[in-house]
Amino acid sequence: MAHKFHHEHAHKLDKPERQKWQNIEDFIKILEPFENMVFVDIGVGTGYFAIPVAKRFPNVKIIGADIQPEMLDILKEKVKKEKLDNIEPVLSEENKVPIEDKIADRVLVANVFHGLHHPQNFLKEVKRILKDGGKLIVIDWKPIETEEGPPLHERLEPEAVAKELEKAEFKDINIDNETYPYHYIITARI
Repeated sequence: MAHKFHHEHAHKLDKPERQKWQNIEDFIKILEPFENMVFVDIGVGTGYFAIPVAKRFPNVKIIGADIQPEMLDILKEKVKKEKLDNIEPVLSEENKVPIEDKIADRVLVANVFHGLHHPQNFLKEVKRILKDGGKLIVIDWKPIETEEGPPLHERLEPEAVAKELEKAEFKDINIDNETYPYHYIITARI
């Protein structure tokens, strides 16, 4: 069975040293935020990506979806503490995010793809959510040994993820192996 990150390890998601290997500034360049953008973070966890974007870009609407209510509870506490009104936590299922069609300008799937049971079903749901011309950002663990992350045998080659995107008829697929030392970033559009 594929590796699912458990909420009991949520504290690991916010360790300050994560900035060294998954820098938010680099992510923001890839996200390309703009006024009144809708950004859906699937697998939002504790808000590692969503919270900094919400703080810096108050006119960006963020929907943070996760399958674990415990993660969303942590996110809600952070949102309350930071007095943010542009993040909406949403409980989802792996292949079903309860939000309207064609709402998102950007969808982020960070450290999630390797754990999907049915990637094509998941990508169908992402396509439903994305606006025409919208951008998908997949960030996942490189298949190399690291202290953090899922077991090596569960990690996917970036080319395998890109093939799944092609099969789901995404276009403009780009693999970036340089930005992060332990992760690749794949961007694609519909």
